[in-house]
Amino acid sequence: MIILAYILLKMLLGGSPATVKGEALINAHWGFSDWVCVKDMDGIKLLERWVRVNDTLKVRERKGEMIVECSMQEAVSYLADYSTVKQWMKGLKSIELQDEDRKLIYMVIKLPWPFINRDLFARYSLYKLDKENGVVKVESERNVQAPNSRLVRISNYRASWNVQRISSNRTKVVFTTFSSEPPIFPQWIQEPVLKRIFYGNLKRLKDQLSGRAKHNI
Repeated sequence: MIILAYILLKMLLGGSPATVKGEALINAHWGFSDWVCVKDMDGIKLLERWVRVNDTLKVRERKGEMIVECSMQEAVSYLADYSTVKQWMKGLKSIELQDEDRKLIYMVIKLPWPFINRDLFARYSLYKLDKENGVVKVESERNVQAPNSRLVRISNYRASWNVQRISSNRTKVVFTTFSSEPPIFPQWIQEPVLKRIFYGNLKRLKDQLSGRAKHNI
């Protein structure tokens, strides 16, 4: 049960194998390895790369690529709506809008004993949108008071959805996610399970997005 709880948390955060204490999420001096494809199945490609923060610390960044059967506008609208997360990602106890102007959401992640439940404040933003491309970003917000002090705050998290028009009803979606949450178990234990869960989430998302086009016919 402990391993399952850990895997659930890592799935929600994108799964980083090391913590980045005191480091900003984006640093021009970081070194990036090439993306490596670790799984390609059912039209969903999973990729990983290492991010070198300093001489002794590397963290993993994950990316998923897929083609969905819906328009670019439909995909962007769906991904920019925080409430749709519950339809394709498991493990959420609640997700609520805290500040409409700032698009700040509050998420509670319920974990089984012996873990303490986690919470996360994050901002949703539509970074770019034109006829061919759209980008939806999600970034953690650290300077917000927690509603429940018994929860463990998740910080230093970012994700982005890059959406590209292929045709009127076909869209390429690229999901990139990075988190500095520290590991609990060795990488050889967690990695195979993390990849399966990450793929499962993207598969559910692909089904949701493709189903929107069918629903609108």
